[in-house]
Amino acid sequence: MRPTPQSRYHTIVCLLVLFVLVACCFLQQHELDNLRGNLHQTRPPPASRNLQVYNRLGEYLDPKSTQLREQSSTHNSNHPPVLYGHVHMAKTGGTSLNGIIANKFDNVCGHKGYSFDAYNDNEKAKASNGPVVLSGGNLWSRSRVKPSVMEDIGYENCDYVSHELNWSFWTDHFGNGKFHGVKMELHVPCRNRIEHLMSMCNYEEPGGKFTKSKIACDAQTDEELFNSVKKCFLYLDRYGH
Repeated sequence: MRPTPQSRYHTIVCLLVLFVLVACCFLQQHELDNLRGNLHQTRPPPASRNLQVYNRLGEYLDPKSTQLREQSSTHNSNHPPVLYGHVHMAKTGGTSLNGIIANKFDNVCGHKGYSFDAYNDNEKAKASNGPVVLSGGNLWSRSRVKPSVMEDIGYENCDYVSHELNWSFWTDHFGNGKFHGVKMELHVPCRNRIEHLMSMCNYEEPGGKFTKSKIACDAQTDEELFNSVKKCFLYLDRYGH
């Protein structure tokens, strides 16, 4: 019996439906295989969007891509080839600097603030008219991160590290390329010497460890004047090696 036009039409429709079903199954299996493969891959830290860092590392960038080029066949990390460090010397504006760059740029890890929560921490602090306090009393907060917490987090996802610990922090963690072979470039912001001294003299801490000091402008001898100036000095022993 010759097939009728209607039966031929039904046959074509069935074949098309079958083709679509097979294609869908193939695509779903392909996506599933990709998902399984990605489960075993570690996502590398994102490159910083900080334009200053980006421009400084321009020689390491592929001109057709924002991804960093690998420096050798044995270098498998996507971390920028240079890590920047802010040496926070007391009363040089380091807290403000850390807070500003953490609010404006990614991958900033600082004792006085991290990029990933800097905005919300700033908004909460404005609403409460004070720092957002974590457990541990009023000493530590998201704006003053406990050093042991920073150690627990690690610095693998950081492009810029800010800290006010002593000099050994930098050498122990980043000296001689020991941090995954990544070089460290330290930044030491300077302040006008008189302004820096006046800021130290005006500093005080709860508990009386540091109190405001006055310079003996009416000193009778140079030694008396110098001794009054020395009373203003803060945490210079951090770098006294």
